Amino acid sequence: MEVSESLLKKITFNQQNLVNALAKKPEGMLSREITHKTGISNKSDIINKKFLALLAKEDLEIHIERISRQWLWILRSTKDVKDYIKKK
Repeated sequence: MEVSESLLKKITFNQQNLVNALAKKPEGMLSREITHKTGISNKSDIINKKFLALLAKEDLEIHIERISRQWLWILRSTKDVKDYIKKK
C-alpha cells in the first residue's frame, strides 16, 4: 500500500514509523511485531483524533481487532470498504 508523502510530512516520527510498517504488510501486524519492528511499545498513545483525521483525508484507517489474546493492527483503505459495501 502506498502512503502519500504529504501525509508523512504532517505526522510525528512515531506515527510515520507505524504507518510505514503497516503499509508494508497489507495482512496486518500483531502488536508484538510492531513493537519489535518500530520500537513503539505504547501504540495507543500515538493514535489521536488529529492523526485519525489525517488518515481519513487520505482514505485510510487503522483497524484493530483482537485475535486470541493479541491485537492485530491493519492499515486499510476506506475506498476498498466503501466499494465493497456498494457492490452488495
